[in-house]
Amino acid sequence: DSASELTVSWHLLSRRSELVRGQALFAVAPRVYRPFLVEAGPAAVRVVGTRFNVSRPGPDVRVTVEEGRVEVRAGDASSLLQAGQQVRVHDGHLEPLAQVDARQSMAWRNGELVFESTPLAEVIQVIQRYHAAPIRLGDPGLGRLPVSGVFDSAHVERLLGLLPSILPLTVSNAADGSVLIVP
Repeated sequence: DSASELTVSWHLLSRRSELVRGQALFAVAPRVYRPFLVEAGPAAVRVVGTRFNVSRPGPDVRVTVEEGRVEVRAGDASSLLQAGQQVRVHDGHLEPLAQVDARQSMAWRNGELVFESTPLAEVIQVIQRYHAAPIRLGDPGLGRLPVSGVFDSAHVERLLGLLPSILPLTVSNAADGSVLIVP
């Protein structure tokens, strides 16, 4: 996905990737003798053979499985995810599994950003990858406001322009392209 960084390495007994930031979709053929491993901050994902998405918009990590299954580890805990399940790693700890529409979670592949009661702070983290200049919240309380809808990732400025009509806030643009969102 936009503004993502991924490193890939091949080893005798494994295939490894590290998602440094951003988001990536993996479609992995099963190889018992050479497992596929993805590291993303505090989360480690071991793949059997599947299609899954790893998102790291900030310090948290989300793993969503579209088909097959993966094991996600964080600290001493692990979860086995199957198709239609998602887990979030927050502060290095696994949160409970959630049932999700995996296609919706991976809509970014088709240029769509889908939010469903998503806190504005999280929305800003996602759209920041598509916006070159900084986007700042002038009041941390605004970060809890929910945003729902489907938006075009190629035109995040339209989403920013729409925010004042759906939430109690004002969006202002500076000459350098940065955006400030205030109550």
